[in-house]
Amino acid sequence: MNLNATDLCLTVDGVDHLRNVTATFQPGRLHTVIGRTMAGKTTLLRSWPACRKWIPAP
Repeated sequence: MNLNATDLCLTVDGVDHLRNVTATFQPGRLHTVIGRTMAGKTTLLRSWPACRKWIPAP
């Protein structure tokens, strides 16, 4: 079973934190999310309930 997101958007207080993100994570594979500081990497992972047990809340 894959973990999929299509056109994922997250806006908080009128500020876009994620816009039109599409990603697929496959079981048994190592995946990385890379980007500059404040690019939304942790926000992306926190937006998926399946990932919350591995990423502490702020």
